[in-house]
Parts: sequence; C-alpha cells; structure tokens
Amino acid sequence: MNLAVIYHFQSSQDEMGEFSPAQYQVVYSFSGMGFVAGNMLKEALQSISENTSTDLTFQTLDELKNFSLKLAEILDEDEVRLISVQDLNVGIDGARDLSSFRQIFLGFGESLKREGVSRKKNFLSRFF
Repeated sequence: MNLAVIYHFQSSQDEMGEFSPAQYQVVYSFSGMGFVAGNMLKEALQSISENTSTDLTFQTLDELKNFSLKLAEILDEDEVRLISVQDLNVGIDGARDLSSFRQIFLGFGESLKREGVSRKKNFLSRFF
C-alpha cells in the first residue's frame, strides 16, 4: 500500500448557533513516489463529479471514498488509506523513530481496496 489520502473533517457553527453541513477536505495525498500531482487529483475529481472545480471538499464520507478509489485507479494502486488529520497527529506524537512513523500509515485510518483488482504477483506467489 503506497497511496494515502489525508483529510480534515470540518464542521462549524455560526453566531446564531446554526451548524453548517459537515465537510471532508483533502489536505494531502501522496504515494510511494511523493505527492500526487494536481492534474491527477483534478482527473479523479472530474471523473466522479460533473463539477469542474478543483476544490477537494466533499459533503459525505462516501464521496471522499469514491474520490480516493478513483485516484487509486488512476495511479494503478490496489488500495488507498484514508487518514484523518487527527489520527495522523496522534500517530506522529507517538512515533519514536522512522519505523514507528511508517506504522502510522498501516495502523491508522481506513484501508480501501479496489474491487476487481487482483493483487500484484511476485515470483514467489506462483508457488504459494
């Protein structure tokens, strides 16, 4: 798993006590090759929505998941891990070294696997 999407859940209340709809905003997205290019993010966004905006804010968690899975498809990744900013911060606070920092991306958030995609096979997988 190389693809990660870091998001921020935001909800606000105005002076009158009225809540605005909650939103999920993509803050970072990166793969094993580094940050995902803006044109890839835009392509994923436009393929799930008719909206031509480049705003990576979604009204529901399902919309965020659909975007993330489409991004995984474009980048030819088998899965993507969604991690909230809060979970990332907890993981960073607890990281003691590089190895424990890497565990953040395995132990926190939600792993989404693309349906219908077989695992990439290596040499030994033919025998086991």
